[in-house]
Amino acid sequence: MAKGAVNDSSTEVVELGNLRSSPERSPSSNEDPVVKIGHKPTVPRTLDKLIGLIGVNSSVVCPWPNFYFVAALNLGNGGSLGLLVGTIAATVGMAPVYLSLAEKMRKYPTAGGQYHWDAALAPPSIRKSLSYMCCCILTFTWLTFLGAAAWLFGLDVSAIYLLHTGEYHTWITFVAAVCVQLFALLVNVTWGKHMNLPETLVLVVHIVAFLLLLSLLAFAHSTGTVTSDFTITSATGWSPSFAALLSVLYATNSLAGFDCAAHIAEDTVDAGRRIPKSLLWSTSANALLCIVVALLICLTAGDVNALFAGPYGGSLHPIGSIIQLAANAARGNTALASAPFGLILPIIIMCCINTTAAASRMVFSFIRDDRNPVVQRWMASDLEKEQVPRITIVLTALSPMIWLWLNFVSSAGFLALGSQVTLSLASTYMLALSCSLYSRFYHPDLLGAESNGIFQLGKFWGSVCDTVGLCFLSLVWVLAWFPFTTPVDVAGINYAPIIVAGVVFLGMLYYATYSHKNYRNPSPDESGNYHA
Repeated sequence: MAKGAVNDSSTEVVELGNLRSSPERSPSSNEDPVVKIGHKPTVPRTLDKLIGLIGVNSSVVCPWPNFYFVAALNLGNGGSLGLLVGTIAATVGMAPVYLSLAEKMRKYPTAGGQYHWDAALAPPSIRKSLSYMCCCILTFTWLTFLGAAAWLFGLDVSAIYLLHTGEYHTWITFVAAVCVQLFALLVNVTWGKHMNLPETLVLVVHIVAFLLLLSLLAFAHSTGTVTSDFTITSATGWSPSFAALLSVLYATNSLAGFDCAAHIAEDTVDAGRRIPKSLLWSTSANALLCIVVALLICLTAGDVNALFAGPYGGSLHPIGSIIQLAANAARGNTALASAPFGLILPIIIMCCINTTAAASRMVFSFIRDDRNPVVQRWMASDLEKEQVPRITIVLTALSPMIWLWLNFVSSAGFLALGSQVTLSLASTYMLALSCSLYSRFYHPDLLGAESNGIFQLGKFWGSVCDTVGLCFLSLVWVLAWFPFTTPVDVAGINYAPIIVAGVVFLGMLYYATYSHKNYRNPSPDESGNYHA
């Protein structure tokens, strides 16, 4: 039995979601959800405001700023109308997915998220191996997600530089990305327990930046500076109809990642009640903002081909077409065109800080369950002391440096790492919903057979959400295999599926040869015991 593990001989299924904790630690550790999965609680529970949790979720995923940047992909595949329709389709398609995930967060509010849910809900014969595979995918995904967040900051800085000088240099993006990631590391190590106020303030910055962008694009449309003909087009070689389908994938990219709410559950007071609420509030509000941004981009995009051919759109900057759109909307006023990018900077800084926190908790959970003797001796202070897991935070925060350097070696390789995030997250969501659907028919007591509000869907409505969510995720999963342009050359190959397959292969090879002896499935068996 693992050190700190508990042996609960009760055969009843224990519901973890309605347990309450004080800001530091519950008076009775037996009530803590972490104890229920056989571990010693060590991470202080300091997040106790719903508005702060919404701020964390919104800043980690950064939906509308990210959507504004990747709109260049949507405009290339689908045009203005494809952008709007794809955004609405992604919003509708992800709704049942997040409804189902919120139900799991209420029941199992622990940092492992999807792989803990797989461990609890999958068929008993494959629970251990399936949860380990999901954990490998999830850990790698959040580490690359963190690198993508830092690079997004660098792209924002270089966009402002491009607007003022007309030049784009990759090294500026790289230096900015490294600096913001080091800053995120410093904040998480020194101030990780005092994040309620910044999380609330970042929502204010979100709103101010959004209103400025809204005003700029609305002004451009009302004065007739630029217009749009609302058509589905393709500038990438794909047929317009298939390009419109790909626009659904790119819009989903901006809405995926809200499972971060689960990964900070062990930092949250009364996580089973607050975490699912924060998830649904965050997804609803941010999806609406993405639709508004999509509509305004459509109204002001003008000739899409002209955006890509303009002085900024024709530059080497990855989001040059969006920079061109901002410059057109501001009628060439550089300061006004730079303002939205400037206000988005603090949002992305908070994105890097909070993504570092969420990713480190995911890695910490993996280390805790994997029980590798060498690693656990090295990480003893994280696993035993009641503090934020500082060693894990350092390792997590420094890992993106590998991906950032890769951009100098191969831009195609770096883009592949970023694009695999959507494919990987869709895979983990599909695993969670599949296990959920199985449990509703074969073990309905695990989630509750009867409907009891939005966080306990019951067998019927839960099955509907799981099935519809799986259908949509299957579409996204298939589309994520296709490259951005056709015909495909070596530089344009979509390497994301190869990367995901490689992660699964290496992870399961390690599991089969060594880790299966130590890895403890983070869910009790029918007798309430935990086995290695």
